[in-house]
Amino acid sequence: MAVKTGKQYTDSLRKIKRNSYILGQKVDDIVDHPMNRPAVNAIAESYEIANINDMKVFAAPSSGLCNGPVNRYNALSESVDDRLKRVQENDLAISGAMTDVKGDREKRPSQQDDPDMYLHIVERKPSGVVVRGAKAHQTGAVNCHEHLVMPTRGMNEAEKDYAICFSVPVDCPGLYHIYGRQPSDTRKLESGASIDLGNSRFGGCETLMVFDDVFVPWEQVYLCGENEFTWPLVNRFAIGHRASYGLAGGGVGDVAIGLVIAMAEANGVAHDKIIWDKIADLIICCQTLYGLGLSAMLKGKPTVSGIYFPDYVLGGVAKYNATMLPFQMVRITQDICGGLVATMPGEADLRHGVIGKYIEKYLRGAAQVPTEHRMRLVRLIECMSLGPLSADLLTMGLHGAGSPYAQKMMILGDYAERIPGLRDLALYHAGIIDRIS
Repeated sequence: MAVKTGKQYTDSLRKIKRNSYILGQKVDDIVDHPMNRPAVNAIAESYEIANINDMKVFAAPSSGLCNGPVNRYNALSESVDDRLKRVQENDLAISGAMTDVKGDREKRPSQQDDPDMYLHIVERKPSGVVVRGAKAHQTGAVNCHEHLVMPTRGMNEAEKDYAICFSVPVDCPGLYHIYGRQPSDTRKLESGASIDLGNSRFGGCETLMVFDDVFVPWEQVYLCGENEFTWPLVNRFAIGHRASYGLAGGGVGDVAIGLVIAMAEANGVAHDKIIWDKIADLIICCQTLYGLGLSAMLKGKPTVSGIYFPDYVLGGVAKYNATMLPFQMVRITQDICGGLVATMPGEADLRHGVIGKYIEKYLRGAAQVPTEHRMRLVRLIECMSLGPLSADLLTMGLHGAGSPYAQKMMILGDYAERIPGLRDLALYHAGIIDRIS
């Protein structure tokens, strides 16, 4: 089997007995846990897309390793590595675990009071290594089959034990997945919850992954002590991540645009020029992110292996804008929605035998839009701007793949070789020099 369906992916997760915790409780069936199921659905949808005939050329390209179609997420350049072949043949979902917890930010890994603040090797054996530490903010990791674990920064000579890259199955002994909280997350535990979830179909999740003396066999170790390769590895991982934030922000923006149009209709202001001025601002934010992400990809260049990397400067600019524009997008959605985004009564009130009629009457907007539909629109805006999805749209947009200052430093570093030529260009046009070197 090279390309799973969404159901096959979900069923494969049920066979894995991972060591996971939600709200302080050990959870055996995390796949169907109400707090996690929307996140499972989101990944399952990507498997479904790979099985749609019109999408297969993009989502299920052919692989020479398997002599057939494979999932786009696993379609790397051809390799003789049988590990990649195994991943493709079994259509595994792989998480990339990079971010260490870091401890005291003023200190390097080797200077920490507690050495476990960065994942590191604690023992080398003839058969493999033992590692200890933790990886934070691991999006979707608990719903994957395996983890690819990487260093979070460049390491120096004193930090060879921290220069470690390996893969492990999600259920390996000593690995704990501790589920992260999100705003309003326990609404998913309410009986019959639908409207108040905002988006009841899909969601995201992050976990703290703790490696408590986890053994990794040598055949699953890809970097061990070669600290000179850590920074190139981190940098190459990060640029793809940064550029993708632009495209992802554009996709979320599409939902936001449709949402505020429907909200304006429900509020009876769909023909107001002021509303459409705000919608134009939202479209500009959305297309700015999408355009930057797309241009970074299109201007990418291949490595010797054949894998393409996005343009470093444009990718950094895309990510920098992703730290700001989603906040503006959220402001616009809340502005058009109105104060109900923060004060609206709940679904239980609408369904109540005594007060339900008041909710039905007093929360109606335009006559042609049912009260329940208006409430669902309000809740989705709340979900995206204040609720569970705000964690990914806003906070992860701000800090994922590096915070704003990190993007500026990367942009300046990648732009450095152009600066002398740009200075000469300005001097030439100012009449200070006669030719550009």
